[in-house]
Amino acid sequence: MLFSQDRDLDVPGTELLVDTQHDLDVAHDGSDIILLPHPTACEGDPLNWSRWKKYWHLLLISIYACVFSFGENNTGDAYTTIVEMTGSTMTIMNGGGALNYLLLGLVNIFWVPTAMKIGRRFCFLATLLLCIGSSLWMGAFHTAGEWFGSNILNGLGTSAYEAVIQLVVFDLFFDHQRGSMLGVYIFAQQLGSIIGLVAGGYISDGPGWRWAQWVVSIAEGVLIVAFFFTFEETLFPRFLFTSSQTLSTNKATTLAQSDAALEDEIATMKDKGPVIADTVSVEEGTAMNTPAPSQFPKRTFREKLRLWVYYPQDHTSYWTYFKRPFFLLKFPNIVIVCT
Repeated sequence: MLFSQDRDLDVPGTELLVDTQHDLDVAHDGSDIILLPHPTACEGDPLNWSRWKKYWHLLLISIYACVFSFGENNTGDAYTTIVEMTGSTMTIMNGGGALNYLLLGLVNIFWVPTAMKIGRRFCFLATLLLCIGSSLWMGAFHTAGEWFGSNILNGLGTSAYEAVIQLVVFDLFFDHQRGSMLGVYIFAQQLGSIIGLVAGGYISDGPGWRWAQWVVSIAEGVLIVAFFFTFEETLFPRFLFTSSQTLSTNKATTLAQSDAALEDEIATMKDKGPVIADTVSVEEGTAMNTPAPSQFPKRTFREKLRLWVYYPQDHTSYWTYFKRPFFLLKFPNIVIVCT
């Protein structure tokens, strides 16, 4: 795997994933696959959790996506009935739905920075509370204002299932596993849409269209209890370990390079000032002092119940995380697609 490495790894974002000769001094999965990101020796590292603990968290976030997707789609079949019972119009119904879907994508510019600064757990619990409120309100609305308000609240809460879930998958699984695990989440999300479209009509014809949302609020209530007691925070300061691990890997993977070239590369890295590692900015010198594994032990039950976490070593501000997506507007093809 080393004969063409000089050119293969020149492309930004490219990682060496397979080591058939096991020449590299890095962790493997028992076969030829290199474990990326590199797991640490910390018991609190989500990559070191047991398989069943990882699968339980994957199941939780998949059910979360399924319930939210179900709630998004289970009143569509009853629009005509809702119009007749509330004196609303189809224009008002469609307008409320449009507001919901607008916020579904837009609000993630707030949720993702929040998840990066104080954790994924807070985002899940907060959005579940928002969606419980919106489902109860949507199931009891009578006026156009209430319909718009409940859809806005629902959009604020439901939006997180479009982005924060992926962060959890990346926290828990290695690069070679992420495709399969994202497939599980996407399947659950799409399953919720299908069930919502089918079941919504039956609920409307049976107990009534209001129960279509009240059923969602009950499911979300069960979920918030499950998340509060069993979902452990997956945000981990991997950036503190990244630079030293990367340097070790680079040394192992430059067998065909001269020592002078390696020294020049290290000198160039030092001249750049702050090091950017794992999407987090770390002050120069901080990342080189790798913390002891004992600094991040396995959490106690009380620590698992904390609503948020905060790592002061992360010097990237909320504002920096917030504005990162807007960098894409510098590319003409992105602007054309958006317009």
